Amino acid sequence: MPYFDQEITTKTHGTKDSPQDLNWARSSSGYFYRLIYVDQRPLRGQSGIYAIWHAGPAPRWVFTGHTDDLAAALKTAANNADIMNFESHGGLYASWCLIQKEYQPGIARYMIDQLKPLIKNQSAPDLTATPIPVFPPGSRGPAL
Repeated sequence: MPYFDQEITTKTHGTKDSPQDLNWARSSSGYFYRLIYVDQRPLRGQSGIYAIWHAGPAPRWVFTGHTDDLAAALKTAANNADIMNFESHGGLYASWCLIQKEYQPGIARYMIDQLKPLIKNQSAPDLTATPIPVFPPGSRGPAL
């Protein structure tokens, strides 16, 4: 399995330290998943964070969040016309990371604040969640 239940170090929790590099899910060949081809079966009931972006000449982050069921969240995203409209911009890609529930709101808050996804997540954590810095999928430096 290309991901695991990851614990965020307490050193970074609630600080402005350097972002942590998470174990973002990739296929066995090392590439990120196309959203429309994600096998959701192993993700049923798995809690974590996720990010969706489009490729192409001007890639952008489309949607991000945290959930108690990654399979349901990715299926909902793949059935969302607003999100799927970006498929024509070079394809939609997705990745996720299994993270302890207590850290998910802070990571999601940080990702939303930093990545500024094109589609607003209606169930995003409120502004009281303390951001936890992480690198987005495919990055070990500045975000797209």
